Amino acid sequence: MSSNPEPAVASDLVSRIQQGDMLAEKHMIQRYQRGLMYALRRKANGDTAIADDICQETWRIVIEKVRDGSVRQPDKLAAFILQTGNNQMIMHFRRNESSKNNNEIEQTDDEDTGPSNNYERERKGKLVRRVLQELATDRDREILTRYYLQEQDKGEICLALELSDLHFNRVLFRAKQRLKKFIEEQYEDFP
Repeated sequence: MSSNPEPAVASDLVSRIQQGDMLAEKHMIQRYQRGLMYALRRKANGDTAIADDICQETWRIVIEKVRDGSVRQPDKLAAFILQTGNNQMIMHFRRNESSKNNNEIEQTDDEDTGPSNNYERERKGKLVRRVLQELATDRDREILTRYYLQEQDKGEICLALELSDLHFNRVLFRAKQRLKKFIEEQYEDFP
């Protein structure tokens, strides 16, 4: 058994980096680079250019957050690094998907932009926000608002609410079920 288990090594690296030890930053990258690149390449379907770009951005963010003390669980540094990489990969694909969708929208005749449709969309948005505020469970309200209205990344929400990936899926599913039931019971005219 190793004399330096992973949590102790990770905590030591975080502590040293927060004290300004640039060598500790180098050691952190050397220690976790291989695992991060493996995970990113898998998510990028083997596209090394995307994985390399995301890796660089991930290290920039991780180093910044470690330096300023934003890492809440230093002993879980590896998980923090991987989650940051996952979040960056998700944002990369969302940006590309969004840009693709925007191009498709611009190329079509958009009949949904008239004043009456804008009003209807705004009315429905207000109604959804009101219904969410009336939910009995704070956690349901928070996860639905963060995920659907604020469009936060799943990984970001998991970190904030201290949920695993699988637990997030369960919590979101149950929250949607309770929201649906609440709407059916309280709002017959809900669109």
